[in-house]
Amino acid sequence: KFFKEISDIPRESGKEEKVRDYLVDFANERKLDFYTDEYFNVIIRKSASSGYENEEILGFQAHTDMICEKIDSSTHNFLKDPIKLYQDGDFILANGTTLGADNGIGVAYMLAILDSDKIKGPEIECIFTTQEETTMIGAKEIDGKQIKCKKIISLDNGKQGNMVISSANCMEWFGEIETKKEKLADYKKLVEYELIYSEFLGGHSGGN
Repeated sequence: KFFKEISDIPRESGKEEKVRDYLVDFANERKLDFYTDEYFNVIIRKSASSGYENEEILGFQAHTDMICEKIDSSTHNFLKDPIKLYQDGDFILANGTTLGADNGIGVAYMLAILDSDKIKGPEIECIFTTQEETTMIGAKEIDGKQIKCKKIISLDNGKQGNMVISSANCMEWFGEIETKKEKLADYKKLVEYELIYSEFLGGHSGGN
């Protein structure tokens, strides 16, 4: 249910304002405490169940943005169109575009936990960060003073069945290309160049 709801919301990296609004509305409807910032990060807190008030706060984290790619024949507009989901047996797929399960599945997990009145446990703190697929600025700039929990389970893990204990890091690579400029008398002699990146070993920013 929640994965379908967020799939209806365009959420390209750097354009998470609409999904931020959805999360704020979600919190308000359930009278849950929340925090948001200029980077569209959102933190939603759910009070401890009766009998668990003295237990340690438990945090969950996922990112709200998704990779936006489509097949050449697709007319999908990632700025305004919902992802077209369909089911094939036990699998949910997208028609002609990326699915957004990274990290929509983590977001859906947290929304289900926050929405449930059957799950009993300590205070829950759900941290929704932004721009994970590009700059990581959401995680970099979120106000740490707003995070009360000391333990966080990240739901952005790609290894099913494994628990990963780690610290996170983000590095960016910048390259410079030496060029020679030449003023041409005849603009028709202008040559165009295409820069191609190919034959890389990895397939995802978070894994490389």
